[in-house]
Amino acid sequence: SFLSKIAQLDAIRNVLFLSLQGELLFCTQTGMAVPIDKEAALWKVIIDDLGRPPVADLVFARGRYYLHATDLGFLIVGMVTEKSLKKIRIACANVQEKLIDPTVRKRVLLKMLSESEEDKKAHFVNALLPFADVEVAHGLMSVLQQEKTFQPKVKEKLLLSLCRTLARCATADALPALRKLSETYAADPGLSGKEIAKAAISSIR
Repeated sequence: SFLSKIAQLDAIRNVLFLSLQGELLFCTQTGMAVPIDKEAALWKVIIDDLGRPPVADLVFARGRYYLHATDLGFLIVGMVTEKSLKKIRIACANVQEKLIDPTVRKRVLLKMLSESEEDKKAHFVNALLPFADVEVAHGLMSVLQQEKTFQPKVKEKLLLSLCRTLARCATADALPALRKLSETYAADPGLSGKEIAKAAISSIR
């Protein structure tokens, strides 16, 4: 809701939100000069090169940007003009204050995971790794229940991410789902199937 509201302010070109690992969690694609995945990768390089600054006003040949680091990730706002910059600064400060609480961060990620597009779900699963507990496990198992509907292009990455984070959750609640996953893919003749089965068994152990 916060990110969507930022995107609707006057003179905003686009909004991106990257996880602390640099993976894309949210974007508005209006006016993107390059594909969104490449745009996110470029921003990860810029943020790392700048030493992960808490805030930054950046001006490039292609326009002006405001960067704000939070405990959840990096907000990047592309602006046509600075008209809404003051509102953005205030809004970011308010949200950052709420995100200091790790429980809030965890629940925000779980909600965004449940509402995200399939090609971004693995990014949220990875972002949840530091918060791994029983609550996170149940959120991940809800995603895992949809395994048969996953698109082939995202399935392997998503299932491997789910196994890794479920292992960190270390709850017996996840064992039946992981056993079923390992049994399903153990019989798969493909290389990706074997990798998924191996990841599931490793998580169980």
